Amino acid sequence: MNSEKCRQAALRYVAVRMRTEGQVQDYLRRKGFEEDHISEAVDMLREYRYVDDTSYCMSYYKQACLKGRGRKRIEKELENKMIPRQVVSEAISTLLSEESPLYEEIMEEILSEKERAVKVARKMAHDYISSGGGADRKLMAKMGRRLSALGYGSQTIYSVIGQVMNETVKQMDEETQQEQEYI
Repeated sequence: MNSEKCRQAALRYVAVRMRTEGQVQDYLRRKGFEEDHISEAVDMLREYRYVDDTSYCMSYYKQACLKGRGRKRIEKELENKMIPRQVVSEAISTLLSEESPLYEEIMEEILSEKERAVKVARKMAHDYISSGGGADRKLMAKMGRRLSALGYGSQTIYSVIGQVMNETVKQMDEETQQEQEYI
């Protein structure tokens, strides 16, 4: 197979949606192209900015944050998309740097890591209590497992569970007091 066919296959592959360099390389290898042709095709895509792992990381990070995921999980997902760990780390650090011109806009849009975790935990507490549960160890364990699965660190998880449980107990006490006043 020749170099031109390899470039054409690469262009078709990235035309569907954003891809990483690693994904393009993997795709072309599976198609049976030679390594030097793959390298030329990826260089061409990079030159025309059809692939840009740093931009991909930043865009993916914002979207994943809006879905409530934590940094650890997002980084792992990006690594699974064949982006080198160093590129992932640098892209996210640049995006979240206070020197970044987009920092304020990004933080308004995606909230901080803890704010996203609190939002998830509050919804869980509300749903759990609405279905007849109480502010108990079962709820705390459930929140911890969910936040961990979403990729939040243990320090964030413990802090969020404590905060949300205190809010929930306080809210339940206020509701009980209002019910007693009504009677």
